[in-house]
Amino acid sequence: MDVFDEYLTENEEVVHAISSEDGNYLGMTNKRIIKLGNHDFKDVRYGHISSIGWEITSNVDLLIRGILLIIGGIILWILDFLEIFDLQESVNWIFTILISILLIVGLACLVVYFLTKKGELIIATENEKLMYPFKGSKSHTSVKDVIKTIRTLDEIYYSK
Repeated sequence: MDVFDEYLTENEEVVHAISSEDGNYLGMTNKRIIKLGNHDFKDVRYGHISSIGWEITSNVDLLIRGILLIIGGIILWILDFLEIFDLQESVNWIFTILISILLIVGLACLVVYFLTKKGELIIATENEKLMYPFKGSKSHTSVKDVIKTIRTLDEIYYSK
């Protein structure tokens, strides 16, 4: 990637690189890892890495709300289907709208929950952590590839 060119030293080349939607770049060279953000730059030599990991954070409240709304909608639909309540025609119409709203809002909460899951690749050294944000299932696959690449380059670094 061209964004790393001004940060590379002599005899250094980018082996693998990924970018995120929000303008962060992570590049693995034959000597180090480079993270470029909108307003920051960090690099870590392979010999300084003590651990690599990733964690996913999500808004569990959205998941719970979505499930509860859907369950509420299903319960009301079952009660309406079994005709437990003797409702007039005009009230029954409102009841049907209420069931629809509960189900639609519940599904919307679930969709938003899955779309807003965020994660971070964490590369730890003795003194600090280098964090690279990612989003979406494609990014999860990319992060797994990055971890494999870092481990491979780390082994090459230690074999020298």
